[in-house]
Amino acid sequence: MKRRGDNKINIAVIGCGEQAVENLLPSLMQIDSASIVALCDIDETKASKAARSFPGARIFRDYNDILLNLNLDAVILVGPPQMHFDAAQLALSNGKHVFVEKPPTVTTNELLQLASLAEENNLITAVGHNMRYATACLEMQKIVSGESFGNLLSMDVRYLAAQPLGTRWGVNSVLRSFLLSHAIHGVDLLISYMGPVSEVYAQAVELKNGATLISTLLRFRSGKIGTLIAGTCAAHFQIDIHLMSDAAKTIHVRNLRRLTTYGAEGDLKRWGRVWEPRPLEGGYARSGYLGELRAFVNAIQIGEQTQPSLKDEIAVYELMDGIESQIRDAQQDVDILHLYSDT
Repeated sequence: MKRRGDNKINIAVIGCGEQAVENLLPSLMQIDSASIVALCDIDETKASKAARSFPGARIFRDYNDILLNLNLDAVILVGPPQMHFDAAQLALSNGKHVFVEKPPTVTTNELLQLASLAEENNLITAVGHNMRYATACLEMQKIVSGESFGNLLSMDVRYLAAQPLGTRWGVNSVLRSFLLSHAIHGVDLLISYMGPVSEVYAQAVELKNGATLISTLLRFRSGKIGTLIAGTCAAHFQIDIHLMSDAAKTIHVRNLRRLTTYGAEGDLKRWGRVWEPRPLEGGYARSGYLGELRAFVNAIQIGEQTQPSLKDEIAVYELMDGIESQIRDAQQDVDILHLYSDT
């Protein structure tokens, strides 16, 4: 394991599709201590195109060649969850630290296997929940951590978009595909602030065009409460976060671009304090991609785990399993609504 003071972290990126090219690779270019030594994709033209920004990086089609033969510190996995599971198993078994995009696996059992393997081999892992590191969410965390905010009582997340629709990655269930590809974002935010869940009540509407909408009520083991509304039936991406404390303080984050706090000492009635990202702040920092990758690289350098790790992700999957179970039980009694025609 790298220790404080060591220089470059040698990294291979496995998967050079849209997410890697548009978000992760540009973010890695801004991290001086990250050295991209290999790029891999089953479509070699994608790996070759990505390599134009990383002179000296070797190009591969088979990740087995990378993980078994190259002198690496870490791998970044950016592909379907089935590849994530197989490649992460091989990487962790061969002493490589692992950053894996969400979803890391299809099933909770697979995730448990990876988390156990990482712990056995004392390796750093991270799951790509970029919203935790978005500048608006970092500001929200700073306010919540302050003494004047009081104790957090509730958190409500509304996470909407126009896609993805239908099934993905060969997963036969529309609902499971939706949870893994979309709702997982909101679930992780709730878990990161509120902790593990003790009770969940969930309902869903599935549309004929493949869109899904879920509504959940949650009670956490801490006694706190929350809600999650997530769906792929909106016109475009929208996210709203509301938090409330026992000190009559509230926070509202809208679309990760505007944060308003209410109840601060000295505020006029009904007026809040507004925070917005700095105008010159880069998009990769604002969206959290740069922050999550920098945290992973720094964790390797100092030998301390970052968040969220594969172990942390277990609580996210347990909640998704609970939501799925609740909705499946409801579907046994009432046919799910089909509101849109195929046309």
